Amino acid sequence: MRGPHLTDSRTFAPPTPLHKKATAMDEQPQNVPLVERFHRAEHLARELSEHLQQSLLPRISALRHAAKVHDPAQVSDQEIHDRMSAFTEAEAFASGIHNKLRAYLLSIEQETRRILNF
Repeated sequence: MRGPHLTDSRTFAPPTPLHKKATAMDEQPQNVPLVERFHRAEHLARELSEHLQQSLLPRISALRHAAKVHDPAQVSDQEIHDRMSAFTEAEAFASGIHNKLRAYLLSIEQETRRILNF
């Protein structure tokens, strides 16, 4: 059942979105041991690569194909809108992964420079 949930103070609070659960990847990179930062950066790089290949590129290809059709009977405005929405969602997801990956890589660089006294 969706809807407000009671908190300990007996006030209503909105439910936590399922897609916003805290994960280990949401943790600040500088709070993670260096070796774990390397593992997480590797995982994020693979995740980004898979997302680009399996989701983002096919969606932009579908959008480009639909945009080239000039006959409204074949491709409606709604279809263009739907394909554009799918692409922007995939792009936003890719940007989020990229930002996390960049944060881990910068953290790795800073820590290794500190260790090596650069």
